[in-house]
Amino acid sequence: MPMRRTLKRRAVTACLQGNALQATLWRNAATLVQHVWAGTRAGRNES
Repeated sequence: MPMRRTLKRRAVTACLQGNALQATLWRNAATLVQHVWAGTRAGRNES
């Protein structure tokens, strides 16, 4: 039985790490989009 508990704990930990990684990737993507959007708007305003 202890083995089962360990595997479950590892699965939960891996899941949480995956979610954290996904959250970081989404945050980076959102930041990138904001920069690109601000850049295109600035370019349009200048012309």
